[in-house]
Amino acid sequence: MKKEKCNVLSFGKVRLSGSKILGAIAAASLALSLCACSGIGGDGSGVGEGGGTIDGTAATDGAGAGDGTGTIDGAAATDRTRAGDGTGTADGTAAINGTGTIDGAAASDGTRAGDGTGTAEALGRERESGSAGEASAAAVQAGGIQLLTDLTANAACSTEEGYYYLTEEAIKLRDGGWGSRLMYMDYASAREIFLCSTAGCSHDSVDCPAVFPRDEFPAYSTQLFVWGGGLYILRGGYNSDEVTVSYFGSNEAVEPESRPAVLYRANLDGTERRKVYTFEAGLKLEGVVFGDDSGIYVITKKLAADAGGDTGFSDFTGKRLMRLNLKDGKLAEVCSLDFGDSVSRKIIGCYGDKLLLGSIDFGREVTSEELWDDDIHKELFDNSWEVCELLNIKTGKRKEVCRIPNRERHSLKVLGNRVYVSYAGTGEIKSIVPETGEEKTIARFPQSQIMEGFGNLLCCRDFGLADYTWYFVNTDTGEISHSTLVSLSGESLEFKAVTGKDVLVINDYDAGDMYDFIQYHYALISLEDLMAGRPNWRRIEMIGSGQ
Repeated sequence: MKKEKCNVLSFGKVRLSGSKILGAIAAASLALSLCACSGIGGDGSGVGEGGGTIDGTAATDGAGAGDGTGTIDGAAATDRTRAGDGTGTADGTAAINGTGTIDGAAASDGTRAGDGTGTAEALGRERESGSAGEASAAAVQAGGIQLLTDLTANAACSTEEGYYYLTEEAIKLRDGGWGSRLMYMDYASAREIFLCSTAGCSHDSVDCPAVFPRDEFPAYSTQLFVWGGGLYILRGGYNSDEVTVSYFGSNEAVEPESRPAVLYRANLDGTERRKVYTFEAGLKLEGVVFGDDSGIYVITKKLAADAGGDTGFSDFTGKRLMRLNLKDGKLAEVCSLDFGDSVSRKIIGCYGDKLLLGSIDFGREVTSEELWDDDIHKELFDNSWEVCELLNIKTGKRKEVCRIPNRERHSLKVLGNRVYVSYAGTGEIKSIVPETGEEKTIARFPQSQIMEGFGNLLCCRDFGLADYTWYFVNTDTGEISHSTLVSLSGESLEFKAVTGKDVLVINDYDAGDMYDFIQYHYALISLEDLMAGRPNWRRIEMIGSGQ
């Protein structure tokens, strides 16, 4: 049986309108057009500016966009992410006072890409060209700061033209090391390829642009996003405030990552990958990245370790929202994300110049040992509240949007500039205006657990997850659509990306023993067919594992 997931993958996506990408190795070229990332109106500047060194020119005109948001459905208070993977070397010396080094990120148009086998088969077609910079300026005025990365810490991102992901499975390289591979699913041809332009490449050496060595790009600490006409790779991001960092039987806390976080840039076809910024040593980055046309925004924090019993824990302090200007190499503090209490907050959405923060409030300070003790944690959680807050990043002012007791089974989702909460007991879905707290019931039905959302649709299932079908709620009208579609193995569809008209889903898999999945199968389906329950799949021709 396939493992049932309690929340569907949330994804960062970008609408493209300009730049060429995947051409045939020796002849044709596929083009991806770049659309812009919406951004903050205003400079969003703050204290802590400092300059890095610039060895090249970062390509920063225009911007990508992403609006994937995470779900909270009354789960445990902590994300227990993996740590302890070493990372690779970094060019340049990290600076002090929140600055780093810029190593340059020149982009090029009209680059090439190879097919999955390294042959010279033409994949080419031309895309409509446009100005990403002009689109970015319009988007800034229209939408504000936008999420560029996936809040679930998956190394994946999508555009209107295709889907990128870094494989979780490592392969042995020719030099004896291990590496992941960067894959690309092209929607027009319905094919997956290694993102490599080298003819005859076997995609098993560090010379291949699709190969990401594990010693430099550890598993579960690498994020992908598209911004400003390029594909960015952030190494060293964490999504959790609590990370196990020591060996069993040792009271010594060990720092989970000994090398600085690094931002890389590549062309959209994977070529010319290079470091563009090296962060200060000792700073840890969360996996979430935002963007506007003034730069990208990251969350930094510093390690503060404490040891308890036979297990050490690392806690992070000094959390700040920082803006990185890739043109001048300056990293500036926008606002503090430390609020002088013991509550651990996470970003669950954003719009305009505001962030929506999600947290579990236990009513008192709790220790790491309590959080990791299953019996104690259950009692703590049953007496806690799920809290959503609105933070204005220009003023630093914060206000509570809603507070829901965790004894009451519920789900919470941010979609656009609204917070949606559903309740298992009543089946109600309520819309909340963050600025005013105004609430309105938009729907009421048993299968109201909010698992995902895109556009103006909430994607719901029953709270017990026994029904594998999906229910879609139109947030404008409250209309409920029930899709009877399930995967080819009879289980729930998993949504991976959305374009203007299509949805990319996992609709089948090949399994080995128990939970050993050999390959996931992806397919495109129009949103109209998905909601109507029509199985008009356009299956992606896969060559990788799909994860």
